[in-house]
Amino acid sequence: MRPRYPQVAALCDSVGVSGRDNTDLAMVRYLLGEAARRAATLAQNQDHPQITDGRDSIEDAITAITRAAGGSSPWAHTRVYAPLFALTAWIIATVGGRTGLSAGWTISATTLAILAMIWPLAKLNLALTNRVNQRRLATAPPFRVQTPTDITPAEQVLHVLGTTRSMLAVTMRRRAAADRFGYAARSTAGFNWLRHRNTGVYFASLADRCVCQAIYAFETWLRAVEHQR
Repeated sequence: MRPRYPQVAALCDSVGVSGRDNTDLAMVRYLLGEAARRAATLAQNQDHPQITDGRDSIEDAITAITRAAGGSSPWAHTRVYAPLFALTAWIIATVGGRTGLSAGWTISATTLAILAMIWPLAKLNLALTNRVNQRRLATAPPFRVQTPTDITPAEQVLHVLGTTRSMLAVTMRRRAAADRFGYAARSTAGFNWLRHRNTGVYFASLADRCVCQAIYAFETWLRAVEHQR
């Protein structure tokens, strides 16, 4: 399917998907931020549940596209967590030896301590991953959104969201093609399988779904306004 906005596809043609190159995701993040800004301005003068739903969907899309950046590598996690677990085991073994704990109690205490560390470390890992991803997507895109001046603010939001969908379509297609199993994406079932094994494609598809929900919300609100006239 060809993008609705060919100029976006032209910009993407120069974007390579290799290693940790997230230029395409940075472009999507910029577009979502622009849509969120325009939707916030629109909400200042309007109070309607569909506008709220649309803004929430845009924020959900921002969260999804941020996670698509991949975060830090598993090796980086290992270098952080392995010393913590080793230090915990050493401290408990040392204290247990000095207090006369048996080997069985020492092993049990060490196991419980490590298990207790898993949840806070998981939360810390998520926070650090989000921070890393945000820094990766902070690159300024080589373009600025230009919307027609003869349309309403709500229609301008829809214009930006439509551009975002075009960018997401290109992003998913290029990232699927860069995967060694990219040929599977030629069918609907194959693409669904691929996106569950490719982090970038998976979260980009979630962002696309959220953008669709935002478009539906704003279009529904516009129809309601027109009906009231």
